[in-house]
Amino acid sequence: MSDETKASPRDPRALREANRASWNVATAAHNRHKRDQAAWLRAGGELLFPEDYALLGPLEGAKLLHLQCNSGQDTVCLARAGASVTGVDISDEAIAFARGLASELEQALGPRTPSFERADIYDWLPTARAAGRRFDKVYSSYGVICWLPDLRAWAEGIAGVLRPGGTFVLVEFHPFMQCFDETGARVFPYLGAARGEVLSVDEGVSDYVGESGAALAPTGFVPLPEGEAFTNPNPCHEFAWSLADLFGALRDAGLRVEAFEEHPHCNGWRCFDDLVLDPDNDRRWVFPPGQPTIPLTYGLRARKPGLPLARVDAFVGARGELGGNPAGVCVLERPEDLGEGAAIDARMQAIAADNNLSETAFVWPTSATGERWRIRWFTPTTEVDLCGHATLASAHVLFEAAPHAELRLDSRSGELVVRRGGEGAQVLDFPAELAEPETDAGRIDALVAALGLPAGALVSVARASYWLVIVDSAQAVAALRPDFAAVLAIAPGEVIVSAPGPEAAGGDGVDFVSRFFGPGVGIDEDPVTGSAHCILAPYWAAQLGKDQLRARQLSARGGLVDCKVLRGPDEGQASRVELTGHCRVTLRGELTS
Repeated sequence: MSDETKASPRDPRALREANRASWNVATAAHNRHKRDQAAWLRAGGELLFPEDYALLGPLEGAKLLHLQCNSGQDTVCLARAGASVTGVDISDEAIAFARGLASELEQALGPRTPSFERADIYDWLPTARAAGRRFDKVYSSYGVICWLPDLRAWAEGIAGVLRPGGTFVLVEFHPFMQCFDETGARVFPYLGAARGEVLSVDEGVSDYVGESGAALAPTGFVPLPEGEAFTNPNPCHEFAWSLADLFGALRDAGLRVEAFEEHPHCNGWRCFDDLVLDPDNDRRWVFPPGQPTIPLTYGLRARKPGLPLARVDAFVGARGELGGNPAGVCVLERPEDLGEGAAIDARMQAIAADNNLSETAFVWPTSATGERWRIRWFTPTTEVDLCGHATLASAHVLFEAAPHAELRLDSRSGELVVRRGGEGAQVLDFPAELAEPETDAGRIDALVAALGLPAGALVSVARASYWLVIVDSAQAVAALRPDFAAVLAIAPGEVIVSAPGPEAAGGDGVDFVSRFFGPGVGIDEDPVTGSAHCILAPYWAAQLGKDQLRARQLSARGGLVDCKVLRGPDEGQASRVELTGHCRVTLRGELTS
């Protein structure tokens, strides 16, 4: 900035477009000062500094976004370190140069050759977020903050394209140092941008490469021809953001600063006339020995929280008197939070396996209002078509976060509706399933043997999505000790065993009891199985002559399910089943990897 700097409020987009024009002129001048950059980089030339790499951490295989990448030289270094890099900058001249540089280095870099996109980052970031583009790391460095008219929108944009657990790294000139001109006189404000002030510079972006010499042109410095002076006909506009402004914007975007460091040196740019080159690094300017120092640069790393994961006990009873069925609930912004393509399914399955609960549900919004969601369910070994308790648990988590009276969940089994019930309950509206009697004596005998049923206990066997085995008493259900390997051998390896309930009700007035064995989906016994009640409720409604039923699942944890059978317009065959249950959240956290 110069003494002619002046404050002026202007339209942010017009200011950014003016800066674009000014940078186009300056960038061409900067690159004129540098000898064959492609050859220098091909030979192993390095532009990033140790503090940059220390904050970035391992880059091998990382998907990285380089914001305000200028002419792409640093981007190439990041790609060479192992990252898959996309560079974005507003300057046409910078991106044209960067693409040419990448083309020259394509043979050396191979599949790691970075890509470059010319865009205003205030347009690019929300567009990329909406398109589901996600990055493991976002990096920006040296002279970037001062060009941003809206720090909060910038931080929100970065958070929007980071994957959960991803990091943002910024290495920047210190705002305190930028209060002074090159002689050390205090002439520029530390604060102001947050109040809407704009620092307009009539001379435009300077030829700071020419002013700093070889420190900014390590490929070999080329001075301007004798008698030629740089002028920029396009003014530029800057913004004075304090560290408090920066930290506040990152915090409000949900990014957690986990590292912050200040340095008494300036990389590349000779910001004060009395700085001298560091004897150990000919691209770093430092104060002369014996002089007091101030911070000239700083670096920070901020992390986006990992995937939110809750453990929720479902069907615990209105007073939480039973253990219920624990489910994992992972709420995503988009499935791309987990990866791309087939990697999404693999990650969901891996998370479910790590959770080692009977089911883990993944939900993400499909409408802007937050009333429509997509849901998928995974056991530790496979994805399933329908899961009642994990749906109930998911609805409980979503209802906690939003005031909606009803949610619509798109699933493998079609649209599922969940609404708020009384006393904090959730009501699932699931498709009814009618079991057909099994007549194959061999299969019936195999089921009886696999379940270890005592003689005379069997009443009937039917089949729907699961086997339905009816026995004569709740005691017989409670006493079962199945041979799970034998159950697994009888496709699909999922069996409901049920009986009428009064004698096992313990005073809670249940109409029927059940247990569910599912070695076919990696669950020997499920504590409480909502989807099984889509079969059980129609069966017991027909047997008992009532459409409102209370059920208890007799697993070690136990659970209560209130069922209501809904019939078609002619009041005939059951078409839907409402399952009502209570939940409690027992654990909240985040997945860090």
